[in-house]
Amino acid sequence: MKMKLSKKSVKGKRKISDLILKNRTVYIYSADAQTRCAFMRDAEAEGFMFGDGVLPTERRADDIMAVGGDKTICYLGFVGRIAFRNADKVHGKKLIRVDYKKYSSGERKYIIKKSLLNSIRQQR
Repeated sequence: MKMKLSKKSVKGKRKISDLILKNRTVYIYSADAQTRCAFMRDAEAEGFMFGDGVLPTERRADDIMAVGGDKTICYLGFVGRIAFRNADKVHGKKLIRVDYKKYSSGERKYIIKKSLLNSIRQQR
């Protein structure tokens, strides 16, 4: 299934909600602290929260976060990080990796392809 490019919302900014698909997890990559904070603020403004009901801005963001179709945010553990870096599919469904800085700034090429992961490893 090919993911459609997200349209901008009424205010001209893309929404995290536009990324999520029913019964799918989307991995969000944020390269720097400013992008991580923006992601958490944006997620909270759209009604996302952690599985235990805690609001996104009440916790520290990590460089890779997962968002689910039910508007939950999750930290990735060891296995999730391995999947982000190496897997093509998770539970038989294509793994979707999004560069949040590119996505939120309106760039068209915000999907991280597996071949680009080496450059992310070198940034850390």
